Amino acid sequence: MKERPILFVHISRSPPSFVQKDIEILSSEFPVQTFYYSSRSDVLRLASKVARSAIVFCWFAWDQAAWAVRFSRLLAKKSIVIIGGFDVVHMPEIDYGNLLSKRSTRRTKYAILKSTRPIAVSESIRGDAVSLTGRPDIDVVYHGFDSEKFRPAAEKQDLVLTVGEINESNLQRKGLLTFLKAAELLPDTKFAAVGRVRELPPQHRGLLSLPNVEVPGFVSDEDLLDYMQRAKVYVQVSAHEGFGCSLAEAMLCECIPIVTSRGALPEVVGKAGHYVRYGDVAATAETIANSIDDLDKGREARLRVKREFPLAKRREKLIELVQSLLQ
Repeated sequence: MKERPILFVHISRSPPSFVQKDIEILSSEFPVQTFYYSSRSDVLRLASKVARSAIVFCWFAWDQAAWAVRFSRLLAKKSIVIIGGFDVVHMPEIDYGNLLSKRSTRRTKYAILKSTRPIAVSESIRGDAVSLTGRPDIDVVYHGFDSEKFRPAAEKQDLVLTVGEINESNLQRKGLLTFLKAAELLPDTKFAAVGRVRELPPQHRGLLSLPNVEVPGFVSDEDLLDYMQRAKVYVQVSAHEGFGCSLAEAMLCECIPIVTSRGALPEVVGKAGHYVRYGDVAATAETIANSIDDLDKGREARLRVKREFPLAKRREKLIELVQSLLQ
């Protein structure tokens, strides 16, 4: 009899790299079928797929996970839900988080409470999920990174980097406004904001035209790696981060991390970087200027990610988790 597959449920046909990485990990050991949920019109097809699967694996505790977990329980299947960040966040001050909606809150809470194994990507997110649901047995499995792919190569330049979509929301959530205003205070230092560019409010559009700020838009993985290898400093002065995958990749390339103490950023950076208060433009600019030549801190950053977040560790834990449920 043909082995029943793992049903991998996500909300996008173009999943982010960290989701795609998990698909690749699971596919290396088990038969995996992907299902991309876009709306309630997919519910019946999802039920059919769950019925023909061995385990349901959901990335993010959103609507797709609530439906997948519900069908898993009805059909006596095991389920895994990865809690990624936005799904358990409530930050009305910056209009961010899945929990701003009561309906979404109910579905996320159900998905986490009723799944067989809920998994958070950081202790910070685990704390948010426990506060939401009261469920104490939520485990943490950190993201993992390939230290052979992300490694220093090019000669470092006096370049300050941040990565993320450039849109109105990220001006606050990702600290992009602080990053650009810090660039304005350091006109002799080159900055690069890499990511797809969306419409910005009129009062902030001029910041993208600063002579020392490069805005290349969306770039290939190869070009992004090149930016990380050339940059001396990586800035992630966010209001919230569930983890910070681009930050960890940049650290592997020996970028000096400058971050806030929000969300999971201290878990990623530890003592291998510099901290600034969220929204403090002057302190961010001063910290960039004072640390840009601290190459020892960049080497420390690489060693930390290599030690704490190896891809092999996530691979081992995910495979072990699935095997335990199959048994």
